[in-house]
Amino acid sequence: MTKQEVDEFLTKAHVFYVATVDRKGNPKVRPFGAHVYEDGELYFMTMKLSNKVHKQMKRHRKIEICAYADQDKREWIRLSGKVKFVKDRDLVLKFMSAAPPAAQKHMANPAFSSIASKLVHPFILEHAEVSYCNFFKRPKVTKL
Repeated sequence: MTKQEVDEFLTKAHVFYVATVDRKGNPKVRPFGAHVYEDGELYFMTMKLSNKVHKQMKRHRKIEICAYADQDKREWIRLSGKVKFVKDRDLVLKFMSAAPPAAQKHMANPAFSSIASKLVHPFILEHAEVSYCNFFKRPKVTKL
């Protein structure tokens, strides 16, 4: 699977789940809804301020993302790698338009837009690999 195919899969899924590890080593899984595919790279984001996800990603950089896109085909992907945060104001603005509708309403607030670059922290996954899975075949693992 290529990064572009992962992008298409995540877009089709609408919601994907991000697994992190807390301070005590316990897994934590949360739904995410936005990603950006730009110049051949997959970007994800989290919020910086008072956000447990961001803190967990800074402490323990290895995460896994899981998305289930097609009930008929019974297929899903698992994407794993190490978080590398990036600074890019233009990317922050793209995330604002890629976010689910409910989040876009919140982000449209002028107070949020004026400080978005301080709140939103985009990241990529380094040393990533994707496992394409379905109920009928063995998983297909690809380095990205």
